[in-house]
Formats: sequence, C-alpha cells, structure tokens
Amino acid sequence: SPNMSDQVDFQTLLTSESFSKIKQLALDGKLQSVHFRSICWKIFLGCLSSDPKTWREQTKKQREDYDQYKAKHCIDPHSSETSDPSIDNPLSLSENSVWAQFFSDNDLKKNIKQDLTRTYPEKEFFQDDSTQALMLRILFVYGRENPKTLYKQGMNELLAPIVYLLTQEKLPHKDDSDTLSFLLNEEYLEHDAFTIFTELMNTTGEWFILQKPKNPVPKAPLFEDGKRTETESTIVWKCREMHFLLKERDPALFFHLEKINIEPQIYALRWVRLLLSREFHLDDVLILWDAIFAYDKSFTLITYICVAMLIYIRQELIGQDESVTLKRLFKFPPVEDVFLFVKSALTLIQGGTIMPLLPLSVPTLPLSSSSPSTTITTTTPTPLTPTVPSPSSASSNPSTPLRGHQNQTNSQPLFSSNLKAGEKEAAATPLTSFGSVPVSSHPLTSSGGNVPNSSAQPPVARSKQPLLSRDQLFGEISEMKASQNRMADRLDSIIASLQQEFSGLSGGQSDETVLLAIANLKQIKDILSGHLPDPHSN
Repeated sequence: SPNMSDQVDFQTLLTSESFSKIKQLALDGKLQSVHFRSICWKIFLGCLSSDPKTWREQTKKQREDYDQYKAKHCIDPHSSETSDPSIDNPLSLSENSVWAQFFSDNDLKKNIKQDLTRTYPEKEFFQDDSTQALMLRILFVYGRENPKTLYKQGMNELLAPIVYLLTQEKLPHKDDSDTLSFLLNEEYLEHDAFTIFTELMNTTGEWFILQKPKNPVPKAPLFEDGKRTETESTIVWKCREMHFLLKERDPALFFHLEKINIEPQIYALRWVRLLLSREFHLDDVLILWDAIFAYDKSFTLITYICVAMLIYIRQELIGQDESVTLKRLFKFPPVEDVFLFVKSALTLIQGGTIMPLLPLSVPTLPLSSSSPSTTITTTTPTPLTPTVPSPSSASSNPSTPLRGHQNQTNSQPLFSSNLKAGEKEAAATPLTSFGSVPVSSHPLTSSGGNVPNSSAQPPVARSKQPLLSRDQLFGEISEMKASQNRMADRLDSIIASLQQEFSGLSGGQSDETVLLAIANLKQIKDILSGHLPDPHSN
C-alpha cells in the first residue's frame, strides 16, 4: 500500500506544472523512487492527457474497450449461436465458419505460448501460470485487433516489463475518491497493461514489419549514405540510422565494422526493436525505458543509447575479426549502472564527448598451444571528439568523465571529422592494444625460437603436369569464376531468407548461433563473389 509520501507526491503530480519534474526525474535515472512509475509511463506515452481531471474518465474508457476487445475475439464455438449448422461445424471448410476462426486462434495462441515460456526464464514471476495466461490474453487480443501488425515474436519481450512494473505497483481499490488506488487498481492490471502496451506498439509496431522487395535490386554499398531506400523496412532503416550517427561520432569504429562487413541490422535489430529488453537485467531495463519514454514519443533516445553502447565497448571491437566482434555484440558485457548509457546518449545529443570503456588487465591468447606464457596488456582510452561539438555543451558538459571511467587530462582528439583520416586510424590501430601478440614477438617465430629450419627439409619430388594452352587456361579460369558467382548468388539467396526468418528472434544462445552462422555464410558469399579477399589465401 502507498505510504503518506507517495500520496503527497501523487497529489503534486495532479498539477500539470509538475509534468516537467517527473520527466526530469526519468532523464536523471531517479523515477524508480516513486510508487506510481507506471502512471508516469502513461503520461509519457500519451495514455493519459495533460489534464489530470480527465484521467478517471480516460482510464475507465480504456478498461471498457479492452473488455469489448476480449468479448469480440475470445470466441467459444460451442456456445456461439449460428443459423447454419452446415457451415459452423468442426468439419466445415468454409473460411466464414466460427470453427475455422477458432482453429486459427488456437494456432496463434500456441505460437504466443511458445514465446512466453522463453520470456525471462530466470525469473519465477514470468514462469507462473497466471502471469503467462494474462500475457497470452493481452498479446492475443492485440494481434487480432491489429491485423496489419499481428503478433510477432519479440512483442512478448516488450510486454513483460510492463506487466512486471504494474504488478509491483498494484493497489487494492479503496473508494472512488482515491485517484491513486483507482489508477493502480489491481483488478484492472491486465486492462492497464494492454493500454500501455498498445501505446508502446503505436511507435514500435512498424519495427516488426519486414518489407520484401517485389523485384531484386542491385545491392548498394553497406553504408553508402544517409538516405532511406524505397524497399527498406523501418527497422532496417532505424539500424542504419544508428550507424550513420556512429560514423559521425566514431569514424574508426565505423570503418572497422564496415571493413569486416558487419551490417548494423545483424545485431542492432534486436537492440532497437526490443528497446534493449534482452541486453540488461529487467530492473535496469525499466531505468532505460523511463528515459526513452520521457524524452519523446518517437523514442529518439534509443538510437543514441545504442551508439553510446558501441563506443563503450569499442576497445573490444576494433582490431578483432568478424566472429569475435559479433560474439561481443550479441552478448553485451555486464554494466554496473546502465544509467551511464542514458547520460552518454544525452551528452551525444548535446554534441558532447563520451569515453569508451577502460579495459582492465586482459590476458593475451597464445598463438600456439605449445606456448603457455601469457602477456598482460592495458590501454588508456582517449575521449571521442564529435564532428560538430555543440557550443552549449561546453558549459553544460564539463570534461569530467562519466561514472565508470578514468579521468583523462590533456588528451588529444582521437578522431577528426575527415573520414579518410578515420579510416587510416582504424587500419593502423595496433592489435596489441586489444590483447593480441604480434607474430614477430611470439617465442616460436622470433629470433632464437624453436622454428624448424625449412631448408633442412628434404625436397619433395613434383610430378610433371602437362602444360595448358593459353586459351585452355583462360577457359578454366572463366568457368571457375562463373561457378563461384553462381555459388555466391545461391548463398546470397539463402542468407536473405535466413535473415528474414530469424532477424526477429528474441534472444538466447540459439539465436546468437543462428545469427553468427548467417554472418559466416555472408562472408563466404562475399569471398566467392570477389568482394572480399580470402583470409586464408597466400
């Protein structure tokens, strides 16, 4: 039950002048201090108007609407009245049969149930039968009430934090004069969760719709420009938009990702579409959502948070190959205080600078199993200078680093706005900065090492092969290239279908394995088609 301070704070909230205060609390990472956090979410998302006097009537109408939606879509064919038994029976093939709709509904519910069993499996709350039944009804009704969007895998991940928060704040309804207990009435928890989820999906719903081009079009360069193509879905464009921002704020990291051919949607699609709900602990996700909802209704802040996350782990990405980079992106490292990313995102919006993660002592992987020695290396990050710093950020953003980072003094800008310069720096980044050992320093390859002398090996007799004519040689080369291109085209088709099928998965080790396999297939395709050199060729 709410204590006296909660009641006093809520009475203050009933004045519209206080809205800016709760917005600032959310952007400061302090909204969890109030008991009516879910009501603040309703205000941010537009479920409740700016006039507190209308909240009771609005809430009552929203709850009545949900009851009507359930009555409309939750059909029991056994109790339905029908005028034509020849159509409405379980064996009928008519699409208008109530039984046909019943079987279709059961298929949808089955898919939702499968996703719900994988929703926060580590939390007992979400494995409770009553919780899953409540979430099933909400997702089913939403899918039927929104035929354009329908239900897609991942929506369960967006509903989960809402249900979790409402359950924490629910109150027994006292009387109609108590507005707080009316808005948090435990009897209408399901109704209120549906209302918040629906408003959330008004922004993110189209992120679950993937567009397929009717005719194949030539593939554009990975990061050609900042324009959205006609056939590009909203979520793919949202991911590329994030990368255009990364290009501006951290050119070296941008060119590294481009060099190893990692498309942003491979990893950022889950980040953006699920609002980072699978990257951090649930209570940390609520802190992120506080700020994302409070900033604006289009969730602009999520783009900047993702860029801040990339810059935060840049030391673990630059210099690594595609496989290592993807593994880190698919499994973000634990963070003590996720509000760091909100603060960093706001700093980026204001044109300020943020710091990458300062790695601690990192053991170096030996190049050979015969070398048991381990080298310890550390690096000191340099602030990333934005392309166009904001004049206002100089006063509002002192050079004090964000929490979790060491203070840097007299640091030179690491990047300039010149893209070619950024590309050169990315290429020139020493691997030793990230825990690797130069080949020349390895005990088996440096001078004095136990490298077998190749000259001491007996010569291998080579059988004589008949020489090919010039025309035969060029013919075989042409056929080889043609075969490679055919294989590349087939791989391209397979990759496209796999990305389309699996890009919406909600998380987990199996999803990461699938996405990593897709990335490896894509690299093979690019090698076969000649867009990338074979890393194992001499």
